[in-house]
Amino acid sequence: MSIFKIRDRILEIQEQRTVLESEKEKLLADLRKQCQHETIIETPNEGSAFAPMRICAICGLEEEGWGCGYKELSKEPFMIVKDRNKFYEFRTLQPLEIKKLAIPTS
Repeated sequence: MSIFKIRDRILEIQEQRTVLESEKEKLLADLRKQCQHETIIETPNEGSAFAPMRICAICGLEEEGWGCGYKELSKEPFMIVKDRNKFYEFRTLQPLEIKKLAIPTS
């Protein structure tokens, strides 16, 4: 394959990636609107100056707050992780990769 064909194919792939990323963002927005946020993971709040954080393990929506300060993720958390590093591991998972975790999806 010539270098020009290789270059053209790379440009095609980049364009496809841009289109797919845009579609993904739109679908993620729809998912977050429809999600009931039943599977919430929270950082511990004892002994920390930082506000606890919550993340929905289904759609990836995050909030920070104290007690009644949560607006979208106000349900009781499914899991409280030991530390923020563990929480950040959940953050790095993309929505729909929840099967990697031992969390019910029904």
